Amino acid sequence: MIKGIIFDYDGTIGDSLGRQEAWFKHWGQVNNVPWKFSNYHEFRESYNSILAKQGPQAWYDFLGLPCDMHDRSHPVWAAYDKYKADYLIPAFPGIKAAIAEIERLGRLTETVDRTTRLRLGLNTSNSWKSVYSDLDRFNILPYFDSFVTEEILRKEGDGTKTLYKPHPFSVELALKKMDTSKEETIHVGDTLEDLCAARGLLNIGVSYGYNGRDTLEQGVEIEPGKRIYFDKIVDHPHQLADAVRELMAR
Repeated sequence: MIKGIIFDYDGTIGDSLGRQEAWFKHWGQVNNVPWKFSNYHEFRESYNSILAKQGPQAWYDFLGLPCDMHDRSHPVWAAYDKYKADYLIPAFPGIKAAIAEIERLGRLTETVDRTTRLRLGLNTSNSWKSVYSDLDRFNILPYFDSFVTEEILRKEGDGTKTLYKPHPFSVELALKKMDTSKEETIHVGDTLEDLCAARGLLNIGVSYGYNGRDTLEQGVEIEPGKRIYFDKIVDHPHQLADAVRELMAR
């Protein structure tokens, strides 16, 4: 029986990449630099490729935007902080309804088939302060029972980012807080790092986030000759509840 569901935040609940795209467009307008892409999918593909291989400085350089990752006095940082304060991360359309429906799937009923309510947890390297504010603003905070955030990872880990995703440490912490086993838990995420971190759980990939369907369908090689894949991939938040329902029925 499925007893818990762990959600990633960025690219799964909050459209942080959409805000990043808007920021780069804004910074380009401020500096009279034309935008390179004709649509969001072109942007996402280049963003993931360059950022993953070369880092954020290379991405700014590729766009032709002024930035110095090593100099906090550079004008980009004050501009970015102001932009983040003025432009809050939006929730993906339909995610609130999806989470509400998933919560209803796991409620106690008149039968004895389920003796504990389905628990919903959050697993992210963001700070709880920022995520709490967003979940509250999205009106979905009451649906969650537990969380693992940057503060928890720092406290429980080795003080560095070496235990962040794709390392399974954060998922193991989330399972402990939810008091569920891997076999009893579904993980919902938008990247191959999520899949790698949550290996051994049932995994739902959302293609509307950072990686996209083509990347998610490739799966991850966790050791020579052994590859793991998402159990389900959905393209829109409104498909999430059906995917959860299907996995719960297995």
